[in-house]
Amino acid sequence: MSPPRILGRMEMYEKVEDLGEFWSTTSRFGEQTVIEKLVPTMKARLALSLIEKWGMVACDPMHGEDSSGRARMRLLKPGEVVDRACETAEIAVERMTRLGWLEALPKPKERSGD
Repeated sequence: MSPPRILGRMEMYEKVEDLGEFWSTTSRFGEQTVIEKLVPTMKARLALSLIEKWGMVACDPMHGEDSSGRARMRLLKPGEVVDRACETAEIAVERMTRLGWLEALPKPKERSGD
């Protein structure tokens, strides 16, 4: 049984490739791993959770009222929900970046030719 991995510990890899948002690493045993370059902070994760909970329950007010006097609403169509979710996510990521709520991870260490 292998020892538990310690979070934040930087391992040495035989090969590290830059894939844009990710790094692809290859260990000395040939195991490949994909590592994200950005990790959301607690505040960012909370904001994303709120977006998941509230952002998809979207209605559009309709003219008039129902028989109980409440405003009439219609659920957004699936395409409208997707558009709203993408726009909300784009605004949220831009704001989180501006507030410093996204942390950049260092590039994994590549093993030098021993």
